[in-house]
Amino acid sequence: MGAFAIGTMMCWTATALPDLRNSPTIGPITESQESVISSIVTLGAAAACPLTGYCVERFGRRKTMLALTIPFVSGWLLIAFAEHIYMIYAGRFVTGYCGGAFSLAAPIFIAETADVDIRGKLSAGFDLMITVGMLFM
Repeated sequence: MGAFAIGTMMCWTATALPDLRNSPTIGPITESQESVISSIVTLGAAAACPLTGYCVERFGRRKTMLALTIPFVSGWLLIAFAEHIYMIYAGRFVTGYCGGAFSLAAPIFIAETADVDIRGKLSAGFDLMITVGMLFM
């Protein structure tokens, strides 16, 4: 599910920005605000790398991924119920952080736990679920 959420996070702006331009709740957004909405996910993912490496080693891959589900859902809720542009910024940063962290933890978990015979298929399945999430949006 984390890979699916990463895919939806990556393509959300393509479907949402046209609606946000004329949103009665948030108000019309500028091109620079659109750029921030699109790119802040990457900043969140970059911020996740150092701390995720520590958490994966300290708490384990599985626990780290399970712990990421709460902020991932919280980030989407911030976006869904945003009443101000800054709520969207925060939600996108949080989902980017969780997506980056999950992208780091999941392949390690697969490589360490999967049997050699199915490891490649599971790794491909992770990427496939990202693509399915993109198509879902």
